[in-house]
Amino acid sequence: MEKSFKAAAVTALFQRTPSLARRILPQAIWCFPERQGELFLTFDDRPDPEFTPALLSLLMKHEIRAAFFLIGEKARKHPQLVREILTQGHLIGNHTMHHPRLRWLRRGIIKEEIQSAQEVLEDCAGIPVRFFRPPYGALQHFLFG
Repeated sequence: MEKSFKAAAVTALFQRTPSLARRILPQAIWCFPERQGELFLTFDDRPDPEFTPALLSLLMKHEIRAAFFLIGEKARKHPQLVREILTQGHLIGNHTMHHPRLRWLRRGIIKEEIQSAQEVLEDCAGIPVRFFRPPYGALQHFLFG
């Protein structure tokens, strides 16, 4: 089942992985072979104390696991929700620190957004975070090269 979760982090946003993204998160998994007949649920912009507990309850009720792409500043405010997501068998991924529109930012700021979220998430989770999803699917707009 874990392989299914890893594939949840992969989208068809780009044909090749942006080099800057690979340098910022060298431990990330960037591609997987195609899988037919599987559905991967992913949720972005969490954790949120209003919606995340209800979502976790619903997923548990139906014995469904998913991948949650978390915003660093929200994770810092709600570390117990990060731990609950993991305790229930879901995966977490980095969704930047503040969820900015990366397309308009300089590379140094982008790097800081990703790295600061990575530190917060790994501190909350107590494990390495290997998945990244850019806000608004922005990587394909500016990072190729």
